Amino acid sequence: MYLNQRLDDQPVETRIRTDLSKTPRSRQQFQPVLQLQSIEAFGVHIHRRIISCHSAGKRPAVMLLAAEALTAGGVARSELLAALGARVRSRVRSTDLVVQIADRFGVYLDGDVASHTEAIHERLKLVLLEEFGFGDVSLRIHPRFGVATHPGTAVSGVELVGAAALGIEG
Repeated sequence: MYLNQRLDDQPVETRIRTDLSKTPRSRQQFQPVLQLQSIEAFGVHIHRRIISCHSAGKRPAVMLLAAEALTAGGVARSELLAALGARVRSRVRSTDLVVQIADRFGVYLDGDVASHTEAIHERLKLVLLEEFGFGDVSLRIHPRFGVATHPGTAVSGVELVGAAALGIEG
């Protein structure tokens, strides 16, 4: 017995309603990321993960990303943000966390990534500089990053996210 029903186990009327071919392109193509209200909420959200890493002797990292579209091209801001979130999510590990905070994104890099943070930052930067295609329209963005690595001493999630936020504004 399956724990989850398979698609072909459902009645025909249910299968028709769940057919993804009828969904708009933006919903089908871009998977949403967790939405948070503020940078502080992101810090609170990752606090337990940070404590767990610190107790295991690991040094996680936080990245904040702000992006400006170089041309509007008739693409809705929400569609661009959905594409941006999907691209970031696809370039980090499944154990990492990607959240959207208004027009910014937060990335929590889980585990002992302190020595790899710069390489991850560069990889994300390069992939975000590639064009975003929206049908006949292509857009480029200018990403700005703030990065903070766990210092190895006790620190709260809000403090770590705040340190990353200073990097964007600086």
